[in-house]
Amino acid sequence: MVIDFEHHLQPYEIWGKRGGKNGQRVLMRATDGRLIRPLDDATQDIQIHLEYMDAAGIDMAVLSGTQVDSLNEAKTFNDHFANIVRQYPERFVASVFIIIDCKVE
Repeated sequence: MVIDFEHHLQPYEIWGKRGGKNGQRVLMRATDGRLIRPLDDATQDIQIHLEYMDAAGIDMAVLSGTQVDSLNEAKTFNDHFANIVRQYPERFVASVFIIIDCKVE
């Protein structure tokens, strides 16, 4: 069995908040202008992830996220990952976000 241990996926609403646009590849940048990562449909579309996994021979992936800016974003990631794992239990397991020092919104 081939397992991808760090498989990045963003919930659609966070992807859009960070500049993602359907059908386009945009570059996410830090406030100082540094390039952080590209955002395209594959960043948030689970069907594209499954196609890539199949093409690469990956049987299962551990979902992981990127940085979160708030407790609400952490909850959004965790809820999204839980839904994906429920939909595809043979293909995905997930890491979770735990916020230790965060202001509650």
